[in-house]
Amino acid sequence: MKQSFFFIFIFIFSSINGQNFSKVDAIAKEYSSHLNTAKKLAQKIENDFSDDSDKVRALYVWMTTHITYDLKEFYSGSKKYSFRYSSKEELRLKKEKRNNALVHQTLKSKKAVCEGYAQSIKKVCDLLAIECNVVSGYSKTMALEIGKIPLGGKHAWNVVKINKQWKFIDATWGAGYGDENNRWIRKFDPFYFFSNPSNLITSHFPENEKWQLLNKKLTKRDFANAPIFSSLFYKKGLVLKRPTSGTLSSKRKDFFKIQFRKIDQAIEFGYAYQSDFYMTTLIPTFSKGIATLKIPCKGKNNTTLNILAGNDVILQYKIN
Repeated sequence: MKQSFFFIFIFIFSSINGQNFSKVDAIAKEYSSHLNTAKKLAQKIENDFSDDSDKVRALYVWMTTHITYDLKEFYSGSKKYSFRYSSKEELRLKKEKRNNALVHQTLKSKKAVCEGYAQSIKKVCDLLAIECNVVSGYSKTMALEIGKIPLGGKHAWNVVKINKQWKFIDATWGAGYGDENNRWIRKFDPFYFFSNPSNLITSHFPENEKWQLLNKKLTKRDFANAPIFSSLFYKKGLVLKRPTSGTLSSKRKDFFKIQFRKIDQAIEFGYAYQSDFYMTTLIPTFSKGIATLKIPCKGKNNTTLNILAGNDVILQYKIN
């Protein structure tokens, strides 16, 4: 799940996808919450849309509008399942039965953790004859997780095949986030619909490297060691030049230098350490297309450095 800043990270984004889904969104947002079975939801979508991208978008909008993240289940810990079986076919049938029960419970109760969202997306896509898989892996949302192996945050999301190309969907993160008071806030985020693989890999690491959808695969160590990027970072069109390591040391330093390429000079930058109640505005310097932020760091250790654009966090580092 996602959590918020101060002092946990909020991921905020509005669509960077070139495709315009405003008409689909307007229709899907009017769908009743009483579409409480996968079959009913699939039939409604099938009746309203002919294009597969539009069908999947309508499903994403309905799920993020009507399914609430189940914080109680999240904090109680993941349920573990085991099956006795005598053949691969028997195992497949038992998993299918368990997944169908999870989808039924998700759509009936309107609550789920990530697997409930992901299995429901898959079930409806199956009924729509759209190829879809659940991706199991790990997420990274807080600076405290930087550098940690084994990876800790278990997560599930989806890939769907549209026009012979696999596309990412994460309806869990698209639906909202948990705040610092352990409350879940519904906030629709289109970033997690058809996310660019190069962007999603900074927060989502699949157990099967096939589902990175990248030519050059990232290792677990690469993933763990990187900074925390918000979805807003990508909306701003930013490219981080350095430091690319998510862990910084202030030893024998007075300043950290954070550098970006492809920067909009109208962006108002700021920073805040974990113990700060207010952000400090930063004015970048520019040279040969590189923007540099110079951040005082003397005496800073065992904390988090948050880089902001406007009032929103775009990047986090762990300070040792």
